[in-house]
Amino acid sequence: MTLKGPLISIVIPHRDQPEALEACLSGLDAQSLARSFFEIIVVDNGSVCLPDDIVARHPGTRLMQELQPGPGPARNLGASNATGDVLAFIDADCRAHPDWLRNALQTLCLSKEGTFAGIQVAEDIEWGQRALSAGFTFRYIPEMIVFHPARRSLHELYAKWDRHTQHFLNMARGKPGWKIRWIVRALAVLGSPIVDSGKVLSSDRIQGASTRLKAILVLFAIRTHRARKMLSLLSRSGTVAWNQRTAASHSSCTIPR
Repeated sequence: MTLKGPLISIVIPHRDQPEALEACLSGLDAQSLARSFFEIIVVDNGSVCLPDDIVARHPGTRLMQELQPGPGPARNLGASNATGDVLAFIDADCRAHPDWLRNALQTLCLSKEGTFAGIQVAEDIEWGQRALSAGFTFRYIPEMIVFHPARRSLHELYAKWDRHTQHFLNMARGKPGWKIRWIVRALAVLGSPIVDSGKVLSSDRIQGASTRLKAILVLFAIRTHRARKMLSLLSRSGTVAWNQRTAASHSSCTIPR
């Protein structure tokens, strides 16, 4: 098959994750789909150090900058400069299975259902809701595998859920009866470990009594934190913090190899 250009454009939003980006790009270099079938666009979103050296080590990869905070605007910039017929999005801290793109090409039916929203909402969920409203159907393709590293501490998990909780609140605000539904949802989250602890005890993915106990303790800690955060946000503003830095002083940065 002769191509005039790439068939798939992969867009990767990136911010201050040089080692993860290197692993992500290495995984894309190892795809079973021929390299001529896809291009890679890395969109930096305000890193202290631009990943120039990393991108340069992966031929066929372009680096762009989007200073408007949020992965949504970064993905939008990459998509607007893509030359492929199909858009594929992956985060910098993810690693694609070698057959990810080949399986995607065999099964993917793409919607051009508008652009991603900004940092104030969960942009992927909001985009998906628009696609569903337009009549599109989502398909789960088990062969399209992407790996994501686990959070290393409770603090990192709390930070993740704080961001997601603010996203969900921003998306809920203004809808009829949203405060009542939000409070009910917070109480449901608080009580949910009682039910989900049974899943931990019966799961064949967790081995050993001590490991199961730790999993249950983490489950209670995270759900309690989420419920407390949900209730406390009712009296606060809806601003989501992202990157406050600019792209200045990149020339003095050193990217680890």
